[in-house]
Amino acid sequence: MKKPTKKEISSIRESLALSTETFGRLLQVSSRTIVRWEAQESVPRDPNQVLRIHKLKEIVDLGLRVYTTEGLREFVSKPQPAFNGHTAYQLMTIGEYDSVLKALATDCEGLGD
Repeated sequence: MKKPTKKEISSIRESLALSTETFGRLLQVSSRTIVRWEAQESVPRDPNQVLRIHKLKEIVDLGLRVYTTEGLREFVSKPQPAFNGHTAYQLMTIGEYDSVLKALATDCEGLGD
């Protein structure tokens, strides 16, 4: 799997309006590591980190097909009935990326009605 670029990492974080601390929690790294990645002082090497970043990119890409940037941020931060009252952010923190992608895909399919 291709290592994410500085631009991809920054774009994901900015699209979701996450601080470096919050983004670090999603990726299970420190905020300092996020700063280093974004400054290109280092790159994600751990395959699990790379996979998490790719999943987050999928979420952002699909989310922006369904919602505006602000709508995606709201989707991620507000409790959703599809997530039993949890937020997408909470699910992503525990690695439930596929549940978030499934909900976004369902919303995307609804746009074609």
